Amino acid sequence: MHPIETIQKGKDHAIEFGISSWDNEVESIRRRKNNDSGGFDPISSSEIPINSYFLDIGDLLCECLKRDKLSIKQINPIIKEIIKTYMRQYYARMKSLLIKS
Repeated sequence: MHPIETIQKGKDHAIEFGISSWDNEVESIRRRKNNDSGGFDPISSSEIPINSYFLDIGDLLCECLKRDKLSIKQINPIIKEIIKTYMRQYYARMKSLLIKS
């Protein structure tokens, strides 16, 4: 993976967004785990496509929700972020339609 953005989540963990390791056209997200010496640990780090033609993070989340795999405490921030991204995308779409007309 070629990381473009990193969000540190503790001393040894991070979330990375970037270009996937298998296709330059696919964006992916990775749960990065560092090994004991501080270097990247590929065995403990998982990479998932975000917007590709095969199984991606949206599918994984939906399947977890269908099976009640997440607690209410875990779901609450997800719902909040879904609403915020929906509003951003909706208003951006409406703005672009108004500019075109």
